[in-house]
Amino acid sequence: MIYRHFQCVRGSPQYWHKRLKDLFAMTRQLGFPTFFLTLSCADLRWKEFNDTFVRHTGAPIKESYTFEEKTKLLRANSVLAARLFEKRFMTFMNFFIKSGASCLGKVNDWFARIEMQLRGSP
Repeated sequence: MIYRHFQCVRGSPQYWHKRLKDLFAMTRQLGFPTFFLTLSCADLRWKEFNDTFVRHTGAPIKESYTFEEKTKLLRANSVLAARLFEKRFMTFMNFFIKSGASCLGKVNDWFARIEMQLRGSP
């Protein structure tokens, strides 16, 4: 009984088990996927991410940051990093994958799973 309650909690094993069933249903209805993409977040290399983190703390923005400063900012702002990555990911999907540009052909359906790394990065 309690198993069903955790199906709505994103990130729980029950949630991903339910999503796996949805993915199998998509495969049965639509056929096997044509493309499989693996994307990584280069958040330590994106200057606008670091500038946003620094702006959030109120400190002055620098031209470049050390690796330690970047990781400290990322750990302190993991929720902001996840939201910025999601915005960037959805922009990528809308402009390149799902748009009329048809970079990969006509996309009927898609599935995404975003996992978090230990340092707070998606």
